[in-house]
Amino acid sequence: MALRPLPRNYVRDPAVTRQIERLADLPASELARHAEDDALGARTLRPETLVWAVRELAGAGDERSWSVARALIRQVAPLVSWWLRGIPGLTPAQREEAAEELAVAFYIQWHSLAATEAFWEVRFRLCLKRKVLDIADGLLARNAVEVRLDPPDDQPDANPLQDLPDPRPGPEQQALVQEALGVLPEEERTCAYLYWIEGWTEEVVAQRMGVTTRTVRNRLRRARARLAAWHRGER
Repeated sequence: MALRPLPRNYVRDPAVTRQIERLADLPASELARHAEDDALGARTLRPETLVWAVRELAGAGDERSWSVARALIRQVAPLVSWWLRGIPGLTPAQREEAAEELAVAFYIQWHSLAATEAFWEVRFRLCLKRKVLDIADGLLARNAVEVRLDPPDDQPDANPLQDLPDPRPGPEQQALVQEALGVLPEEERTCAYLYWIEGWTEEVVAQRMGVTTRTVRNRLRRARARLAAWHRGER
């Protein structure tokens, strides 16, 4: 595999460069096996090197990149958990949700070939901590929204889209529902669509999105609060 150049001002640690240069000559299958085994066991490869391996495999369309990424996530999980426990205001449930969101974010960012994501190959620990803090800050901010906007719990399964026309008959109705869903962040929007429009159960939505049913329930609760504000004209 060719050694992909980094964006300007990005400079790898010399030790990482040496590891990558040694691995770059391996066939994709051997690279994937070696990187995954090392991440789960010996840990002689730097995390920056493992991210490089994930991105190289992903760029080649090799699905073994997911196995390497999964192994790296398992490697950093104790550190991520320790950082989350040190953030004031996060409940145990929120820490669990944050860990799930972080895992998804790691998969996405490490598989991205965007130039900005190459910084993971340069300063992995810094990127990791920034992402942990970003996710935690988002959870705390969303919790504040829940406190202000959550409707009473006497109708926990109420569909906030029920007053809108069925999205399927025509373009005008569909546009109206899409406008309502557009106020939601991506993860909440996906949950809302699958649960309220497609009629999937929380369990099926959770399985489809790779999260727990508690996470689905939390996202639906936040989506309901945002849509309630949207209905009131707070757009």
